[in-house]
Amino acid sequence: MDDDLWTQFELTTDHFVNFYANLTNLKIDSIYFVKELNSIWTALRDSIIKAAKDIIPSYKVANNSTQRFLKPITQLQLDIKKVNQIYYSFKTSNIKFSNWPSDLQWVIMIGHLNTIIKACQIPALSPFVSYLNSDNILIKKKKVYRLLQTLILESRLLYK
Repeated sequence: MDDDLWTQFELTTDHFVNFYANLTNLKIDSIYFVKELNSIWTALRDSIIKAAKDIIPSYKVANNSTQRFLKPITQLQLDIKKVNQIYYSFKTSNIKFSNWPSDLQWVIMIGHLNTIIKACQIPALSPFVSYLNSDNILIKKKKVYRLLQTLILESRLLYK
């Protein structure tokens, strides 16, 4: 700031100070209570800040602290979440008591899984069968787990 801006800042501060009644007739011996001192200090602070905003040159800087993820990474994380939910429906306790997803639920899950496989272009996995029984339940669980691990590995590669 040069001398002209300091002079302008001084005049603007004086102008804003005159808006406050408790600052206009202020004398050294006129402050008797802490509450009066606080109100005077608040008025002075507000006047100085207003003058600074009006006079001192400034510019806006973009916030660089937030990290934005690209859409593919975000979509991959959503896919991982969905496959993880499907994988947990094959918990050991569910398999032990034959409490795996019903045929309708499994068809919906297959739709999600096949959509994810196509979107992520994973050719190594064959399509899922449309029924579950005690003979193929562990194979399907391993296949879902393999898909989950593949997506996690892909997200690590994209994130770096």
